[in-house]
Amino acid sequence: MIRTDDSPKVAWARFQARRKRHDACLEFEVVRDLVFAEISPRSNGRKRPGRKTVNKLSKGCYFCPERDVAVLDTHRIESGGVYQEWNELVLCATCHRRVTAGRIVVDRKLSSTKGIMLRFFVDGEERIAPA
Repeated sequence: MIRTDDSPKVAWARFQARRKRHDACLEFEVVRDLVFAEISPRSNGRKRPGRKTVNKLSKGCYFCPERDVAVLDTHRIESGGVYQEWNELVLCATCHRRVTAGRIVVDRKLSSTKGIMLRFFVDGEERIAPA
């Protein structure tokens, strides 16, 4: 929308601001599309991941150094629960199988003075680490 009451300087500043927002949106869409293609090549008609999902997957697996987006899953801590920050954990396929098999037992996320912590058990030994 062009305002006729603006000076040319103000109109140019508005145009530049709109252009920056537009460029930022395009850049995010390109990254999202690339990540989505890596996540699921058979995604016919499925919803594309949003900005939070892309950021979450970029951190990698919680238990090991795996960062390949193609093998990362989002595990729900509370079985059958919703996909929300307090109830999800990014894991690679191998660690996700360990959790499903019971070799790693993820209890819950705790709120503490050090931030959000994850309580889990590996081979029966309790561990609490930053989430």
